Amino acid sequence: MLNNKPVLALETAVLTHGLPFPDNVELSLALEAVVKSTGTIPATIGIVKGKIKVGLDLDEIEFLGKEKDSVKLSAADLSYAMTKKLSGGTTVSATLFISYKSGIKVFSTGGIGGVHRGWEEGFIDVSQDLIMMSQYEVVIISSGVKAILDIPKTIEYLETLGIPVVGYQTKYFPAFYSYDTPYKLNSYFMDIKSLVDYLDMQSILDQKKSILILNPPPETSGIPYNDVQLYIKKAVKDAKSAGIKGRDLTPYLLKQVNYYSQGTTLQSNKSLLISNAILGSQISLALSNLKRPE
Repeated sequence: MLNNKPVLALETAVLTHGLPFPDNVELSLALEAVVKSTGTIPATIGIVKGKIKVGLDLDEIEFLGKEKDSVKLSAADLSYAMTKKLSGGTTVSATLFISYKSGIKVFSTGGIGGVHRGWEEGFIDVSQDLIMMSQYEVVIISSGVKAILDIPKTIEYLETLGIPVVGYQTKYFPAFYSYDTPYKLNSYFMDIKSLVDYLDMQSILDQKKSILILNPPPETSGIPYNDVQLYIKKAVKDAKSAGIKGRDLTPYLLKQVNYYSQGTTLQSNKSLLISNAILGSQISLALSNLKRPE
């Protein structure tokens, strides 16, 4: 909410680094359209020539979608991008931070970052997303973490940081493309009213942490968990052979997983982004209409 109006924040890393042009622009506009259809205001967030933009217009969305020099920006990159007048898409951590500073309470994405695989081998890579979620209070709707990550370790890390995690119409922690995972949730809600009552209680407690709402991908576009794990194993092997590490690892793995799935993961990604935007819009609208008893 912003001035008690329902607003939903949307990230732009998928616009700048997730899909090729013009598919990326079409998806961004489709996300805005479904948000508007619920009576909620979309606020697509990005950086254009060093300026933070909360609510990109059509020209700005097309600019970021076409700009070959767009950078992928985490929260830690914002000051540098602004100083150097760079343009780029915001990741979960950056979008979360900007949303909080802008007074936007609800943010929809595809999947959050987390703990990468290879922890046992000494490869320690933890996304900034988790740290920012432990410091700033925003409601985040996602389909779990990106399937290429170490899901059990990420769940443990979320618990360690004290970040509330609840499912919506699911008793299991979704794995981005997959709704049928072996990871059970302790908390879940089956209807919007109960979920919003819970969010209101969290706000009253004022714990200063984000709340992660897990919305599984639609069953019509979800991919069986075991199938995705096979694609990921092949992609991880490719990454090791190619020496891909750091911030290049996630986009590389996602590209390889899409290759091995023959494009089905990309379609699933689009579908879950739309689904999460709809749920985020409904939550923002319900929160804006919430009246606490005197």
